[in-house]
Order: sequence, then structure tokens, then C-alpha cells
Amino acid sequence: MTADTLRRLRRAGAAIGLAVVLGAIAAAASPLRLPDSYYYERIAARTIIPGCAEIHCFRPLVPWTLGLLPPAVAKWKAYAVLCNVGAAMAVFDLCLIVGMTARASILAASLSAFGFGSLYTLFEPFTSDPLMFWVAPLTTRWLLQDRVARAGALTCLGVFAKEFVVAPIVIVVLADARAGRWARARRAAAAAAIAFSFWLALQYGFMHAFGYSYGDNKSPKLSSGGYLVFWLQHESLRASMAAMFVEFGALYPAHPVRLSEGAASAEGACDRRDSGRLHLRVRSAARPRLVELSFPDEPPVGPRAGRFAESARDRICAVVRTRQSAHRRPGEFRARGQVRAGPDRRSSPSSPSSLIGASES
Repeated sequence: MTADTLRRLRRAGAAIGLAVVLGAIAAAASPLRLPDSYYYERIAARTIIPGCAEIHCFRPLVPWTLGLLPPAVAKWKAYAVLCNVGAAMAVFDLCLIVGMTARASILAASLSAFGFGSLYTLFEPFTSDPLMFWVAPLTTRWLLQDRVARAGALTCLGVFAKEFVVAPIVIVVLADARAGRWARARRAAAAAAIAFSFWLALQYGFMHAFGYSYGDNKSPKLSSGGYLVFWLQHESLRASMAAMFVEFGALYPAHPVRLSEGAASAEGACDRRDSGRLHLRVRSAARPRLVELSFPDEPPVGPRAGRFAESARDRICAVVRTRQSAHRRPGEFRARGQVRAGPDRRSSPSSPSSLIGASES
């Protein structure tokens, strides 16, 4: 059995394992329904709802697709499970692309699969969010691999599910512009413009052909402050600040760890430094979109959290090993067969591309 075949089998096993665990969680989730879920079911059943006054009616891709299957809550749960599995695997691949170790990539994929956003969609699968969780890191990886045409085509299709799908392209455009990679930045910007034109055509067509509108939704009312002003009018400043802290709270401890640099080993340090700079550029370009949109589908969050988790684990293990060594008598390591011939060298992928041979193209 070749190494490539073994990697493919491990990848398939991981995906199946995630699907089983997430499927069990979805089956055990509360059967309570939220109001938004009924819009998606009505769109799935009727395709077009003349005069619809709800923003979800402008996001028909998921309900139209699932509407081809017999009516059942199980198909929505299965959709959420499969998309979250795909999202976890896509985050793993993206982490390798930006130069993270295999262990950090696994941690990031686990955080993606079992984080709040993914688990919430197992309770409320009547939304386009599971698809966005998958598409965002996948599109970002393709863009970083210079597969702009493929990423642009997926984004043009994705705007029929949710408009936020354009955000990864915008993030990569800003990152490339900061790095002076104007050729790819222009191609990605052109792809974003095409996807945006598709979205505008969708909005115009629904509004003028079927009388669709956004109703009382505050999102498109930018001149009046959108939901930000609505939020501040109905919540105290303290509650608003607390909610924003919770939204990004998992990322705050990562700042002092200097995630852009990581703990690069002596071997392949130059490659790690270059990949760390790539991660920093993408992460920095994502910040404006994060603050502006409170964007939960933002792809660099997974790699960033995974790298922080790996660094924190390394530091904790180092402290534990130091304390254990201080309490052992001389010769105890030799008696336990723990003498090492040289310094402890952890295996790390000197070439991230070697670990993504089994990744989906």
C-alpha cells in the first residue's frame, strides 16, 4: 500500500467518523423550530413565493436543491452534517496551504466541526450557513493555489445561496494587494465583480418579476445604520460589548502568541516563515470584513484557532515535562528506557504539499 493510498484512506476514515458523530448530534438535537425555517421549507415546496417579503427568499439555492427530494426534516439534517464534514476537511487543507503542521490542521478541523456555528446548524439546518462553512475555506484554498477560475465559478453559484460567499475573494484580493501580487489580485477582483453582477441580477429579477422585497429586514438599510443601530437601540452598551466579545472571544488569547510566526523548527524554517507571512496577510485582510459583518464563515478563523491551540498545547506540555523532570531522581530516565540519543525532534511537514496529495482538487 503506497503512502498516497494510506493518506486517502485516513482522510476517508476521518470524514466518515465526523459524519457519524455529527449525525448522532443532529439526531439528538431539539426538535424545536425557529421562524426562519418555514421560509426555507416553503421555498423548497413551492420554488417561487410571489410577493415574498423576507431576505431568505433571495437565497434559493439550498431549498431549491433539497426540494428535489421528498419532504422530510432528515434531509435537512443530512445536508447540515455533510456540509459541516466538508467544511472541516476544507479547513484542514487550508491550514496545510498556509504552512501549519498536520497536528495544528487537525485541531483547526476539529474546532470547525464541533464549534458553535456548525453545531447550531445541526439544530437549525434550515439555512444556507452549512454550505457557506464549506465553500468559504474551499474557495480560499483555491485562490491561494491560483485556481481563480474555479473559485470564481463556485462563488458565482454560491451567491444564489448567500451573498457572504463573495467575502473570501475580497479577503484574498486585499491580501494579494498588500503583498504586491497585482496579477492575481486583479484576476480575483474580476471574479468577485462577476459574482457580484450575478447577485445583482438575482435581486433585480426576483424583485421585478415576482414582487420580492426585504420586508422589515434591517440589513440592506445601510443609510440608517442597519442592524447595528437597531441592536444598540434595543440592547445596553454593556450587553452589546459583551456580545461582541463572545463573538470573537476565542481569538483574543491568540494575539500574544504571535500566530503568524509559529514555532518553526530549524528544518524548513524559511518555508515556514514564508507560509506564516501568507497566513498573516490573509488574516489581516479578513479583519475589516470580520468587524463589518461579524462574519462567522470567515475562513482564516479556523487556521488561526488551530495554530493557537497547537502553540498552547506545546507550552503546557513543556511545563509538564519540566516539572516531571524536576521531580525525578538522577538515572530514572535511563531506568525507564527514556534516554534519547539526541535532541527531541518533533516530526513536522517540511513541505505542506506532501500532506495534501489526497486533498480534493
